[in-house]
Amino acid sequence: MTRLQLSLSGKGLKNLSGILNKSDPFAVVTVRGDHKDNKPEIVGRTDVVFNNLNPKWATIIFLENYKFGVPFYIEVGVFDFDAKTAGESEGKLQLNDAVKNLNIVCDASSRDLLRNGKFPHRVMGTALFDVGEILASRGNVGSKSLQTGGSVYAHIERTQESGKKGKFRFKLRAYKIKNMQKFGSTSSPFFELSRKVDRPTGATWYV
Repeated sequence: MTRLQLSLSGKGLKNLSGILNKSDPFAVVTVRGDHKDNKPEIVGRTDVVFNNLNPKWATIIFLENYKFGVPFYIEVGVFDFDAKTAGESEGKLQLNDAVKNLNIVCDASSRDLLRNGKFPHRVMGTALFDVGEILASRGNVGSKSLQTGGSVYAHIERTQESGKKGKFRFKLRAYKIKNMQKFGSTSSPFFELSRKVDRPTGATWYV
């Protein structure tokens, strides 16, 4: 059995929020296992990307117990987040999304709503992927068109096994950095490291 990690992005999604606003897309991932008609099981959801029809979701979703050579289907549902259901303004949610909304589709009640077509967020489309096909494709990327317009992209790679992660050591130094503080004070610089992942929709950087 192999553990995989899934990252998602969208391109050209249809705006469902009217002329003056843009949709706030997020994605829900369900596993159907070895047959596309199996009962789905929700395994995770992405963050909400506000006011963006070309989202590159930062959340990594893990797929457990994949066996090479055996069909393994996942379904990706893309939704337009409705801030009213969280009881907060959109501005506050943008500042605190992870705390306020991380579990909106991961409990039993939300799963039932999703299955019965009563989920409170507008449906932007769904896409069914065969994990084996993605792993066999160039760059381990697959894409599907959504029913309302636009496409969703799935990038899958194998995670390192426990105890075999290895270590990467390096040292950073900086010289002659410009002081951004006013006279009498000195800047306090720091580094931020990111990982670049190239996809058909463009490069995505993960902190």
